[in-house]
Amino acid sequence: MAVRRRKGPRQSVYARILEYSGQCRHTREISGRNRRRNGGRCQEFYERIPCRRRGSLVGRRAGTQKMTGRETKSAKLKISTVAIAAFASVVIHTTASHGGEVNTFQLKNGLKVIHRQIPRHPVVAISVFARSGALYEPKGKSGITYLTQSLVTKGTKNRTAAQIADDCEKIGISISASADKDYAMVDSASSSEQAAETAALMADVIINPIFPKEEFDKEKTAAIAAARSRKDRIFTVADDLSDEIFYGDAHPYSAPETGTEKSIVKISRGDVIKWHARTYTSDNMVITVAGDISADDARAAMERSFGGAPSGRVMKPSKSAAAKKKSALSEKHDFRQAFLMLSYPAPRVGEAGYAELKLIAGALGSRMSGRLFRELREKLSLAYEVNALYPTRASDAKFTFYIGLDAANVETARRQLRRIISEVKENGLFDDEIAETKRYLAGIRKLQRQTAARRAFYDGFWTIMGKDPSYDEKLSSDIDALGKDSIQAAARKYFDEADEVEIIITPVEKSRTQ
Repeated sequence: MAVRRRKGPRQSVYARILEYSGQCRHTREISGRNRRRNGGRCQEFYERIPCRRRGSLVGRRAGTQKMTGRETKSAKLKISTVAIAAFASVVIHTTASHGGEVNTFQLKNGLKVIHRQIPRHPVVAISVFARSGALYEPKGKSGITYLTQSLVTKGTKNRTAAQIADDCEKIGISISASADKDYAMVDSASSSEQAAETAALMADVIINPIFPKEEFDKEKTAAIAAARSRKDRIFTVADDLSDEIFYGDAHPYSAPETGTEKSIVKISRGDVIKWHARTYTSDNMVITVAGDISADDARAAMERSFGGAPSGRVMKPSKSAAAKKKSALSEKHDFRQAFLMLSYPAPRVGEAGYAELKLIAGALGSRMSGRLFRELREKLSLAYEVNALYPTRASDAKFTFYIGLDAANVETARRQLRRIISEVKENGLFDDEIAETKRYLAGIRKLQRQTAARRAFYDGFWTIMGKDPSYDEKLSSDIDALGKDSIQAAARKYFDEADEVEIIITPVEKSRTQ
C-alpha cells in the first residue's frame, strides 16, 4: 500500500543540519539544582544522524539547543561545565582565522593548547579532547570510554559529586563529558570572568576522578540498559547489523560507542580506572579555548589548572581493516514498519573523495529538498523517512542510504533507490543541485560557528582527527571548488555494488488470531 504523504516531525534548526563532522553529542550533565536523570540534550553537527539520548544534570548548561529527532549512531554522553585557559611555555603557531586569531602552544608538561580569541564576545568555551573511543578500545571492552565518561563527574580526590554540583552552581556553569567513535571529550562554557575558576574545576574532574564503587555499579547498570534499549529502535537495529557486517568482528567500529551488553558486563571498575589513566595524559589530550580571553590569560589559567596532568603515551588506534565485501541480510523484527539500509566503503577524513561525498550526502539526503526525499517520498510515496549519511571518521568510514517505510513497499523502494544511485554514478548531480547544496552547506557552516562553544569544538575536533583548526575553512573551500566531473567520479568509485552491505528489516508476520 502507498504511504500517505505527510510532513515529517517538527524539528529544531539543528535537527535538520547537514554538517561536516557527522557527530551527535549524546549528553550527560551535572547540575547543582537538578540532580536527577534527564533525557539528555543532543547537538548535531553537519550530518543529520538520529540521536540517542541519556543523561543526568549538574550545573546550568550554557548555549545548548534542545533537539528532537531519531536515535543517533554517535552515542555520546554529556556532562557539561566550562572554560579552560592556560599558562603555556612556548607559542608554536599563530594564524588569523574565521572567528578570531588562533594561537597554538604547549604547557610545560607538553599538553597542546589551541587558543582562539574572539573579542567582544563575553563567553569563554573550553573543550578537552582525548584520543579514545571505539577506535582505541581493547578488543572485548567496547563501551569502556562511554562508561568512563559517565563517571568522571561522580567524585574526585578533592570533591564529592555533590560538591562538584554545588561548585558548578556557584559560578553558573555545567560540565559535559562525551564519548564518540574517535575521541572522548569534556567541555564547558562560562563568562569571561569565571574562565580561570571553571578551568580549575574542569581539571579536577578530568585529572582526579575516583570512580566510587556505588556510582560505578549504577552507571554500569545504566549502560547495560542503554545497550539493550538499542533493540527497541528500528534505526539502531539496522545500523548495528550494518556495522557488524560492514566492519567485521575484529574492527573497533563494529560495535556501538555505548558498547554491547556482552562487552559492558565484562568491564570492571579496575578496567575503568586503568582506561582513564591511559586516556587523560598530557601527551594524549588537546585543549581548545575560545572566547573573550587573551592568549596570556589563557596560558596562565591553563598552566595553573592542567599543568599537573600526568604524562603518558599517545594512544594508537586498534588496527583492522573493514571487511569490504558484498553482503545482504534480511531479518524480521517486532516493529510495525520496515527499514532498508545500503552502505558503501568511503574515505576517512581528508582523503581523496571526502569533500565530494560530503556534497553528495547534502544533495541527496539531509533535507526535504534532497533528491531522495523528493523522489521516494514526495513523488512516489514510498517512504516515511529517507536520508544519506556520511559521518566523518578517523579510520574506515562508510556512506549510508536508509529508508523507513511500509513493508509492502520494500521491493519497489529498493529498486528506486538503486535507480537514483545509478543515475548519480552515470550522470552525476545536476548543476542546480550542486550550486544549491554548496549554498546550503556554506550557510549551515556559518550558523554552526556563531558561538564560542562551537568554535572550540571544531578547533579540537579537526585536531584530534589528525588535521588542525585551519582544516575547517579548507574543507569549506574544497567543497565550494568541486565540479560536476569530480563529484561523478567519486560516486562511481565509492558506490560500488561489489562492496555494498544491504540490511532489510521487516515486521514479524502475525496470525489473524493475534
